[in-house]
Amino acid sequence: MSQELSARHAEGLRHQDTVSADIASTAGALSPEGWGTPTNCPPWDVKMLVAHMTRGAESFVSIVNNGLQGITEITQSREERERRQRELADLSGPELVATFQRNQGAYRDLLAGLSPSVLTKPGRHPWSMQPLWWFGDQRLAELALHDWDLHFSLGQEQEIDAMVAQYLLPTIIRSE
Repeated sequence: MSQELSARHAEGLRHQDTVSADIASTAGALSPEGWGTPTNCPPWDVKMLVAHMTRGAESFVSIVNNGLQGITEITQSREERERRQRELADLSGPELVATFQRNQGAYRDLLAGLSPSVLTKPGRHPWSMQPLWWFGDQRLAELALHDWDLHFSLGQEQEIDAMVAQYLLPTIIRSE
């Protein structure tokens, strides 16, 4: 089981790399006006959507590190997460894209360094306890859906990559 989980985890990280690179490329090409485009996540505009994904990587680093230390309570309130997201949205577009890339890289590196033996340790998501491997899948789902929203909001045709959707299906239908 640990080899299977490890292989799946590595595949999820490769998908995160692809999707996050597309987000950074799309956001990096935005004009100043493009950052103010409304999204399917009202009341967020494109800049707040990218700030959300940027802050999400920070939160997941904290959650995974807490799980590794056996900390099972939420260490950052919703208000603190929202305040941080607004701070990120106040950055210039290029600064926000660079911060997204740094934060996503730090999260990806943290996940890549997890051994199969710790992937099943619990971590506290704001909604429930989950195994640490789940946070990689959750991040991929967040990136894939928000990548679609980013493109759609900018009037660009985009579908969620079929391989990403196929990868995520077992996590989406999982019930425990």
